[in-house]
This record gives sequence, C-alpha cells and structure tokens, in this order.
Amino acid sequence: MELKSNNNKTEAIKDKKIEFVEEVSTDILEDIKKISDIGSGLVIIKGPNIGDIFLINKSKFTIGRNPESDIFLDDIT
Repeated sequence: MELKSNNNKTEAIKDKKIEFVEEVSTDILEDIKKISDIGSGLVIIKGPNIGDIFLINKSKFTIGRNPESDIFLDDIT
C-alpha cells in the first residue's frame, strides 16, 4: 500500500479496501458523515474508545498513546 501526501494534507488511501464496514454501527457511520460536513476529523471505530470523535483543525498534529499527543489514544492493550 502506498501513502501519498500533498502539501501536508492527508489524501485517501486508495489501495486499501476497508472490509469491516459491517462491524461498524450505524451511529458511528452517521458521525463520520457529520465530520465531512464540517472539515476533517477522526472517529474511533474499534477498541475501548469506540465512538470518540476528534476534529482535526491543524495542518500538523500527532496521534498516539503518548499523553503529549494532540490526539491521545488511551488504549491499554
């Protein structure tokens, strides 16, 4: 799979087919649609934080388990 970037903006991953849509609840799918109306965002679709929504309003940000991350994923696995 090849990831492409354009001026620090994330582009869609075209080579990866998402096959677990049937596992995602309709409520979460509706939340994803709402984000596309207001800009960019992240919706957690698996794990203990399922349903959490993060708006992405910076050109550069970090996501991870480090508490200093802009989007902190507190996932104990």
